[in-house]
Amino acid sequence: MKIKTFLFLTLLCGVVGAIFFLIQRQWIIIHFSMLPTHHGVAIDQKMPDHKTIKLFFWRQHKWHHETVTMVWDPQNVGRNATQLIKQWLLVMHDEHVLNRHVSLESIAVSSMGNEAYISFDRSLFAPEWSVIKKWMVIESLIKTVLHNDLSLHSIMLMVHHKPMNDDHIDFSQPLPVQERI
Repeated sequence: MKIKTFLFLTLLCGVVGAIFFLIQRQWIIIHFSMLPTHHGVAIDQKMPDHKTIKLFFWRQHKWHHETVTMVWDPQNVGRNATQLIKQWLLVMHDEHVLNRHVSLESIAVSSMGNEAYISFDRSLFAPEWSVIKKWMVIESLIKTVLHNDLSLHSIMLMVHHKPMNDDHIDFSQPLPVQERI
């Protein structure tokens, strides 16, 4: 009697284990029709779309821009800002405006969605750059943010999540996003 019970329990555990394994690997799909499911998207929610954006940079004493297309999510300012600034950094590197490769570490957007804290892995500027060259790099970033409808009012430039340190420009306060030049 003990052997039959042991064999039955072993076989039962093996079958149950095999079924769970097949469900986990999605070879067997179980759908419970009693559970509520949401198959559609709310009408007022906007889906991500492709948007043509302009990336501005200052070179040879005049403004230039490149136009690229990227996925744009009207509901997520942080994701849009991240993609926009990564594209801007690529253009700045390709056009040899920045001497070295600078990467975006992270972007944090305030709860109101109007201030962004942008952290890079190193400074955007070389120590020997003039104030005007540094300022034009900042202006090109601000112009890029302003002309692509990110709805940001100010940006805070940081290196490793601390305010950027520079001998000429004070980065302890956020920079307003407004047209200056």
